[in-house]
Amino acid sequence: MLKAAICDDNAPVCSQIEKILNDYNHKIQTNTSIFYSPEKFLDTLKSGEIFDLVFLDIEFPDSNGVEIGRIIREELKNDIIHIIYISAKENYAMQLFDNRPLHFLIKPLCRDKIIALLQKVEYLQEKANKIFSCTFNNKAISLFYKDIIYFESKGRKIHIFTSDENYEFNGTIKNLIKNINMDSFLQIHKSIVVNSTHIREHMYESITLTGGACLPISRTYRKSIRERLLKNRVINL
Repeated sequence: MLKAAICDDNAPVCSQIEKILNDYNHKIQTNTSIFYSPEKFLDTLKSGEIFDLVFLDIEFPDSNGVEIGRIIREELKNDIIHIIYISAKENYAMQLFDNRPLHFLIKPLCRDKIIALLQKVEYLQEKANKIFSCTFNNKAISLFYKDIIYFESKGRKIHIFTSDENYEFNGTIKNLIKNINMDSFLQIHKSIVVNSTHIREHMYESITLTGGACLPISRTYRKSIRERLLKNRVINL
């Protein structure tokens, strides 16, 4: 089940996206909610409702989709929902980057592009639900990839940082990289591997993650990390 939200005050646009989502049901079942008001959408999130993705318009009469995205990420601490911005204007790319959108669509909307994004969300959901297993305090533990914020090597141990608890196990970063899906992770230092979905802010020399950890990016990785983040997060930048 893919839970989707459409937040746009233009009813025909909402209907268009909803129809595309419904047509996609032959691959994955979708449950779609429509919000003509961003305030109503935020109230629904605050009530505890969980969505996998939202198609979020940028221009509203009394608010701005960029600000709504900031509230989702910073105030509601929601780093899981995939934000797909939609707009009739093309000059928002730099403003959107801090909100870590999955994509930026220009109106009029293209069905094929939306289908491609749904396929990407499905792929990302599958990756997020994969399990990482190791031994901690002589006990076997299993963690969802999506819950791991980053790994850090200290001596002969790898420390795992999550939002709830930290773990450690014997190992090396080199062997870790061989055994996890690096599509979801980035090596930023010889001793640090971060979950790309938990990146809240990227500077050329450092990365800030969910929970507030600010980690250094080694000179060796700076260029490749910047290129990957720009490619994967902001289209048309």
